Amino acid sequence: MKDVLRCNADTMSTQALQICNETSMDPKNCHFWLTDNTAYMASKTGGAVAKFNKISQSQSFRIPCGLHAVHIALMNFENAAFGKIDAIKGLSLKEHPYNVLNLAFYLHDGYDLSDKDNPLNLKASVIRNLYKILFDYDLTKYQQPIRQRWLYELKTAKQYLERHEIHKQFAQYFLEKLNMASNVPKKVFYEPIYQFLTNYDPVPQIYGSDGVECLPAGNRAHEMPDMTLMWIEKLQNNVENIFDLFGEELYETESFMPSDDFNNLCESLRTGVEQALNGFIKWICVWIHLPLSICSLGGNHGSEYASAFLQVFYSCSESYSLTLQESLYVKYLQQNIVDQNQNTFSLLEALSDQNFFDQFNNFANSDGQEPWKFPLVYEFIKYQIYSIVIHQQQLEGLFNCYDIKIHPNMGTELQQARIQISGINNRIEKVTQDELHHIRKEMRNSNRRDNSLESSLENAQDILNTFLTWRKK
Repeated sequence: MKDVLRCNADTMSTQALQICNETSMDPKNCHFWLTDNTAYMASKTGGAVAKFNKISQSQSFRIPCGLHAVHIALMNFENAAFGKIDAIKGLSLKEHPYNVLNLAFYLHDGYDLSDKDNPLNLKASVIRNLYKILFDYDLTKYQQPIRQRWLYELKTAKQYLERHEIHKQFAQYFLEKLNMASNVPKKVFYEPIYQFLTNYDPVPQIYGSDGVECLPAGNRAHEMPDMTLMWIEKLQNNVENIFDLFGEELYETESFMPSDDFNNLCESLRTGVEQALNGFIKWICVWIHLPLSICSLGGNHGSEYASAFLQVFYSCSESYSLTLQESLYVKYLQQNIVDQNQNTFSLLEALSDQNFFDQFNNFANSDGQEPWKFPLVYEFIKYQIYSIVIHQQQLEGLFNCYDIKIHPNMGTELQQARIQISGINNRIEKVTQDELHHIRKEMRNSNRRDNSLESSLENAQDILNTFLTWRKK
C-alpha cells in the first residue's frame, strides 16, 4: 500500500510518525511530499528528511518546488551579474536593479504619515496630485518590492518600466539632481515559469461520465519533466548568446556606453546567466530523474516514456528507430540505473501484475492521446501523478489551516478550528473576543511555566560566562 502524506518540513519527523501510528500505516511504505522551506534547504543526506528516514527506517524523499528553484536561479543571476545588495530591508543607494525598484517605491509611496522628518513635509498623496496636475497622469500606488518575495519585485519592476518616461519628466521638474537609472533587464525567463506552475494545463486530462475535464491549477506534475528539459535548454542557449535574452536593452545601452564598459557588462550578464543555470539545474533536475520522471507517463509524451521504460527495465527491443523524446528518456533512465537509483514510484511493483503489464505495453505502443482506454494504467496516472500539486505556496496553504496560532485578523471559523485543534479549550462553541483573549493568556502562561526557575538561572549564568568572564582577566 502506497499512501501519500503531505506534511510540513519543519514538523515532519514528529507529525508524520504520529499520523502513521494513528492510521496503522508502516512509515516504510509512505512517500512524503514536502514543500520547499528556506529553513530546511536539505538534500536527502541531511535535514528533516534524513532525520525522518533515520527514525522510521524509510526512504522518503523531498520534492523541490519549481518556483523555488527558479527563485534560486534568479538570485544567483542577480548576485553574479550585478553584485549582492548590502541589505534586503530599508533603503540602499548601491547600484543594483533591486535598489532602483526600492528607490522608486520610497520616492513615491514610502512616506510615513506620522514621520515628522519627511523632506518638505511630502506625502504620497501630494506626489500623486503633482503627477495629475503637471502631466495629467494617474499615478497609482507602487507595490513595495520585497527581496525574498520575487512576485512583489516583479510587479514593482513592471510598474517601474511602464512609468519610466513619466518619472524622468517628473524628476526633471521636481529634482534636477536626481539620477534616473536605466531600464533593468526584463525577467523574460522567470515569468513564463511562474505562469506555467500556477496556471491550468490546457489539455483535458480527467476522464469522467461528463467527458474529459482539465486538472485544477497547479496540478501539472505530469508536464514538469519535459518542461524542465525545455527550460534548461533555453538557459543554456542564453549563456552562449546573451543578446537573445537582453537584446533590446543591450542594443540600447551600446549606443552610449564606452566599448570596454559595454564588454564588461555583457560578460557580467553572461556570468550571471551561467550562475542562474547552475542554480536552476541543481534544484530542478530531479524532475528528469527517478522517481519524479515517472510523472512523464501523464504528459503529452506518456506513451514514449512507457516505451523507454520497458526498453531500459525489461530489455524490450523495438524494430523502429527511437524518437528524440524516447532517446532522452532512455538516456536518463539508464543513468539512474548506473547511479543505483531505481525508485520508480511503485511502477515496477505495479508491472509485476500481468494484466497491468499487458495494458502498459499496449499503452507504450499507442499514441498516448487517450490513456483512459487503458484503465489500469490510467488509474495509476490519475492517483499517483495527476494529484501532485507542484506550487509551493498552494501546498503551504494546505498546512496553514493546521497551525494552532491564533491571529486576530483570522476568520471566525478558522479561529475556532485552530482553538479546537490546539486542545487548550475544547469547550468553546462560539468564538468571541473575550474567549480569544482568554486562550491567548492561557497560551502565554503555559509558555512561561515551561521556563522553570532553574533553567532561567542556567541561562543567566551562561550569559554571564559568555559576556562578562573576560573582564576578570
